[in-house]
Amino acid sequence: NYDSVPDPVVDESQPTKAKFLDTILYRFRADMVNNPDVPLYIYMQGHATPDTFKVLGMDEMLTALELKAALDDLQKDIPNKVILIIEACYSGNFLNDLKRPNRVVISSAGGVPYNTDAMGQIAFSRRFFSKLLEGDTLKKAFEYTRTMQLNTGYPAPLLEDSQSGVLAASIRLDGIMTWGLKPAVTELILPLILNGATSTPMSCRVAKGDGTIQRVWAQIIPPDADISGGSGTIQYAETDLVFNDATGLYEGSLTKLTRAGMYKIVIMANDETKDEAGQVTNRETSDPSVTYITVQDIGMPGDVNGDGTVTLSDAVLAMQIATGIAPPEGSIKALYTPTFADVNGDGKIRMEEVIYILQKVMGIRQ
Repeated sequence: NYDSVPDPVVDESQPTKAKFLDTILYRFRADMVNNPDVPLYIYMQGHATPDTFKVLGMDEMLTALELKAALDDLQKDIPNKVILIIEACYSGNFLNDLKRPNRVVISSAGGVPYNTDAMGQIAFSRRFFSKLLEGDTLKKAFEYTRTMQLNTGYPAPLLEDSQSGVLAASIRLDGIMTWGLKPAVTELILPLILNGATSTPMSCRVAKGDGTIQRVWAQIIPPDADISGGSGTIQYAETDLVFNDATGLYEGSLTKLTRAGMYKIVIMANDETKDEAGQVTNRETSDPSVTYITVQDIGMPGDVNGDGTVTLSDAVLAMQIATGIAPPEGSIKALYTPTFADVNGDGKIRMEEVIYILQKVMGIRQ
């Protein structure tokens, strides 16, 4: 309810595998018998191995076949549909064992690791459930989420429906939906290629939704980011974009573009709606707007003079720059910026660079 106070929704702080399976088997059985048209939704989120899911509490490992046995027992005598959503590494490995008529199984990834960004903005569940709350069917929400995950470089979610998607296309959440019109990032203004620089201004236009814009920001995903190869959370550099009344644009700078290659830039906006008493009633996050910028000719760490190597000459030049002495004319390659030799991402030449160069020359550092 957006009151900044955690809601008392946790009813088992020390779950065990047995308790979890008993909950599936018995807790909702009577309600399902009395309401045969109402689906049962089960959402599992946590850690997993290629063939087990960890039940936090006693850290017991649950296999797909153990979960299947409980679900099959629950559904054998009642007609209710069951929707199982698993958000974890390797969750796609569960689908084949769990498939069954009258059941939809959705995983946040295939048989690969799964992760989210540290802010939780780029996450399978955030996107999927937001679309369900907008009234989309399971299938439509899944297809949207799959597209968004792939566009931002994350693993592809999977859906198993014994009716080839027909069942998932027929199911949507019932009840009062509380979603509003969300903001949309539209026009993007930034260079596609950056030559000889490690930062650049950027701006964008944001179409307002029902709420008041709270934040517009860009995530900077470097060329060597292994988005889909790890697990847990990933911390990316971010830059806030501030509204400029004169231009009507949200403006800022992309920095720390210190490695050559293609950077993925993900721009998002969020807003919030308040009632007459000033209480927040809804928050919405825009769809991510993805673009790319290619950084060229940024040299190498320690190469102050731009000749493609790291030598004592670079150490001398770095010492001069760090102490405020202007390097001799002609000692640095034309149109080359010494800060390309930055080794720690601060865009400056200081004693860190001097030490790095000396270690490199002496063979202490590879």
